[in-house]
Amino acid sequence: MMTRLSVQLIVSTVIVPLVFGQNLLEIYKAMMNDQAGRAKTPPINIEFFGESLCPDTTRYFRNHIMPVWNALHASTLINVTYHPFGLAECRRNDGVIRCTCQHGPAECQLNMLQACVISALEFPQLYMPIVNCMQGKSSFSSAIDDCIVNFRPRPDLDENFMTRCAQSQLGAKLMMQHGYRQREVASDLDWVPWILVNGRRSQAAENQLKTIVCGFSEPSRYEYCKTTEGLIF
Repeated sequence: MMTRLSVQLIVSTVIVPLVFGQNLLEIYKAMMNDQAGRAKTPPINIEFFGESLCPDTTRYFRNHIMPVWNALHASTLINVTYHPFGLAECRRNDGVIRCTCQHGPAECQLNMLQACVISALEFPQLYMPIVNCMQGKSSFSSAIDDCIVNFRPRPDLDENFMTRCAQSQLGAKLMMQHGYRQREVASDLDWVPWILVNGRRSQAAENQLKTIVCGFSEPSRYEYCKTTEGLIF
């Protein structure tokens, strides 16, 4: 039976070398560490939980998190982490993980695909555009075609490996790990999207994310925060 540590070892030794060049990954890590070192203030941490076929999660991606992310993430002012799990349930029986999802098997497979992408690309700056593209897709094949094969700029992902990951126990394990995190910090979650801002649940962030983020002193100086763009209620 594989432990959580075993899964982490699989991710680090199998996924990353196959889909993301190790040298490039190290360069990116160094770049991010340098940016973090030069940041004047700690970033605003936004951690949120959702489901691949949930209409409310999809609207949150399109109308709230992505506009804020696109406007401010390069400034190092915000740090975003996404967990594709929500109202799912994963159980291990006889060494096999089986997951059920609110919107059926298709959602579980897309959740697993998003989990595989997040694990492979590791950094939100790399995975957020891809996960956003996959969010709400009507089919697994369209998520692969539109968000990996034909996505521009194309991500450093192998579509065949991502397909195998999402349709295997590896994908189930990665999705289950997001469930572990959800249980740890959002154990009372009863709908999605469920948003934590700096570690605290914020129901207002479901519809007023820009207002909340721009309420902090550093982001308020940016032109994006001085406009009504992205204020959707």
